Amino acid sequence: MTDRGHLSESGAERALATALRGRKGTLTRADAVALTGLPTDVTDAALRKLLSTYESHLAVTDEGELLYRFDPRMVRRDAVPARERIAQAGRALWKAFTIGFKVWIVATLIFYVAAFVAMAVALVVAQSSNRDDRRRSDGGGFGFPWIVWWMMPDWAPPQERRRLGRRAGGKRFYRSVFDFVFGPGGPPVDRLEADRAVVGYLRTSDGRITATDLVALTGWSYDRAEREATRLLADYDGEPEVTPEGTIVYSFPSLRRTAGETEAAPFRYAWQEEHALAPFTGNSHGTDAAIAVMNGFNLVAALSIAPAFLARFGIDGTGAELAATWFPLAFSSLFFGVPAGRWAVRRRATRRAEAARARAAVVREIVVGRGAPAKPEALCEAAAAKAGVAPEEARRALEQLLRDLDGDVTTSADGSMEYAFPRVGEELEAVARARALAPTSEIGPGTVVFSSDDSPAPAALPQGPLPN
Repeated sequence: MTDRGHLSESGAERALATALRGRKGTLTRADAVALTGLPTDVTDAALRKLLSTYESHLAVTDEGELLYRFDPRMVRRDAVPARERIAQAGRALWKAFTIGFKVWIVATLIFYVAAFVAMAVALVVAQSSNRDDRRRSDGGGFGFPWIVWWMMPDWAPPQERRRLGRRAGGKRFYRSVFDFVFGPGGPPVDRLEADRAVVGYLRTSDGRITATDLVALTGWSYDRAEREATRLLADYDGEPEVTPEGTIVYSFPSLRRTAGETEAAPFRYAWQEEHALAPFTGNSHGTDAAIAVMNGFNLVAALSIAPAFLARFGIDGTGAELAATWFPLAFSSLFFGVPAGRWAVRRRATRRAEAARARAAVVREIVVGRGAPAKPEALCEAAAAKAGVAPEEARRALEQLLRDLDGDVTTSADGSMEYAFPRVGEELEAVARARALAPTSEIGPGTVVFSSDDSPAPAALPQGPLPN
């Protein structure tokens, strides 16, 4: 006999996960009991935990029996795929490169602009007269302090900072240079924002949703929406409700409890998302032009002024050639190369954003139309007009959604082809009935029977050391 005293939540979860690993297909709660020998109530708790922990789906039979389907590999929801691990490593390397190159920018762009200007002035002075020593007058450091203080005003002496004070409230030039190369940084990622939005939607929807609601909120496929719904059940104390028609409604009555002072978090449907890309540099056109001219000057000077300066003043050696020519040439090339690479990546991101807008717009037409049969051309034209995308992009999205949302191809009375999404209509009707039947008693937190405000104030502690 099973000794309940030796059962723990984690132990029951491990036992069930071990029994399910490598097992294909679906199982009922009774199957899970038979596989593990765990008591029914312990099996229920373990199944709920596994729904939250591992990739899984829920299905329902015509008898109202819930079926649980887990990936045979028992893939954890928080497992990081190899593709994502590679992406994380790439982001870490990019961050390290960004920090290093920013230091290089500060140390190199300013210095070489000033150095090449000084070289050019020295060459002009030397060429104009070899009889006097005018090249010593101001050529060696021409422009250097002013350029440094212009780009890095915080480094300037107090009087120069006051003179440059008109820029104190604006964006520092060196930050504009960083943004020219790497782009402006976005706001920090809030990993709980998506869940807050779903909870906000639940609180304004009588605590009941279906997979179609998640599709409308996110634009996902039914497969992904079902996986997310099973996680939500476990994370937010939900229960699956099976309608007489066999539709699963995910019920979260405990999320409706409120003291009346907390507003639901805002949410947006997929078609209300902006899908806007961050500015490429965040600088004005004039600032970007000035930065490009400065770096272009360095690039050209490394190939022309520097060799002429070394030859004119008899400076030779590998170190001098490396410092005056090859080092700034590599820097200036990389300085332009990084934004060029970002531009190519941005083009792909722009196409993905357009595809996301088109998909969301088609989802809207399907959901608002409750999945009723419609001519694909009409769906695409309406979606394209509202999202501002090309009709071909909307058509590609519709063809993908036909697979993702269990769509059907039907024939109308006039013999033309139509696309229908019967599951969308069925789930919208089922969740509407479930919400209408949701008891209002779920909302109130109940009558207060005890409050710390009603307790007598504690007696004051005696002063001095505590007695032994």
